[in-house]
Amino acid sequence: MASYVDISIISPNKSLRIIPFQKFSGAQNMALDLLLAESIKPEDSPILRFYGWKPHCISLGFHQEDSLVSRNKILKGGIHLVRRPTGGSAILHANELTYSLIVPNAQGVHHEVYSIFHKLLSVSLVELGYAVELHQNGLDENYLKNARKSFACFNRSAFAEIKYNNKKVVGSAQKILRNGILQHGSIILSGTQADVLDYLTLNLEELSSLKNELRHSSISLEQINSQEMSQGMLSKAITEQFAINGIKSIYFMKTMENVLKEAQKKMAEFNVY
Repeated sequence: MASYVDISIISPNKSLRIIPFQKFSGAQNMALDLLLAESIKPEDSPILRFYGWKPHCISLGFHQEDSLVSRNKILKGGIHLVRRPTGGSAILHANELTYSLIVPNAQGVHHEVYSIFHKLLSVSLVELGYAVELHQNGLDENYLKNARKSFACFNRSAFAEIKYNNKKVVGSAQKILRNGILQHGSIILSGTQADVLDYLTLNLEELSSLKNELRHSSISLEQINSQEMSQGMLSKAITEQFAINGIKSIYFMKTMENVLKEAQKKMAEFNVY
């Protein structure tokens, strides 16, 4: 039986707003995450949003160089390239569940927020039949020093990682804002993160070497357990863990039209091409 997770740092008033799964473009997803995080008030409930990407997209960390990415390969592949408001390394967003967690009044406890949410997520995955483990690591080294080797988020470890046989299952990143914290991350349902390297300007030897490393450092849920898993099933399991661990009031609210229109004004900030 899973042990109780203290989520009072995330939600002292034991309430949570859920924005159910929807698909948007990469720039729209990033604009929505940042807009929701910038507009949250200290007295508001935390927000947990589930989403996907249409079309598929590569997102770069805020400080990450885009010089390794081939514009021609991006355009030919029919995918988008965006820059996240959060740090970290690149992720290919294809068949996955992406979440964003927005926590008001959380300055100074961002590592705790990261760890608590990953605890809830790891328990959710275990309950669904994926034998993952939560690894508590030291603070990350400077991943920007080796752009090629650490280009992909799933090729490096950070704080409180969810792993299966030492392979990374979830990639998450944070941004600290005036009124709270934005954390978002990707849970790969199927496919491989090694495909992100196909969009870089690498020679064949580099591509082969880095793909091999990435296959040994990352894994999808389908590779762990071939059972059917959808974004809806997984988001429901995560929501249930919040209820099990003390959230008394959970309310569902789709993204409102006025928020979508406001986010549209910010999309240009995140498009690379």
